[in-house]
Amino acid sequence: MLGMFLKFTETVTPLTTQSSFLIGFGLTFAATAAPMLVTEISYPLYRAPLTSTYNSLWYSGAIVYVSSVSNSSAYSDKPL
Repeated sequence: MLGMFLKFTETVTPLTTQSSFLIGFGLTFAATAAPMLVTEISYPLYRAPLTSTYNSLWYSGAIVYVSSVSNSSAYSDKPL
């Protein structure tokens, strides 16, 4: 969340680099630990559907993130 906020409010290039690092650092936890956690805590009947849903919806969340960042750059010259 912090990386996305920094990316959203960026005004200088070093801040862009730092926010990309934070997003990439969090990605390792989300991509490796979260599917295993979903598999562990879900009821055995729902393990496969829930894990595959999580892995599929990951890309939908990435599309929402990219669209929010790219759309926010159109408003960067306007005062709040």
